[in-house]
Amino acid sequence: MATSEERISHLETKVSVIETKVDDFISEMKDFKQEMRDRDNRRAEEIAEIRNDIKELYKTIDAKIDSINKGLASMQNQNIFVIIGVIAIAVAVFLK
Repeated sequence: MATSEERISHLETKVSVIETKVDDFISEMKDFKQEMRDRDNRRAEEIAEIRNDIKELYKTIDAKIDSINKGLASMQNQNIFVIIGVIAIAVAVFLK
């Protein structure tokens, strides 16, 4: 049978091994938490970039829509002038 000192020594060895494993686990958890923070920060940066890209796209689209609207307004004015010209020619022909 083992003596009390041998048992204590064996238990101390087991406790030391357990403490080492716990310390390793704590270290791994700290690393894991840091990796999660880093990943979250990267995602936040990516989301911010995407939002900025979307804002720029909206600005570009708005500018193009304004350009199209100005072009349409110009075409409407030209159409009105053409119609007035045709009517004026028709009136001139009928009055002769």
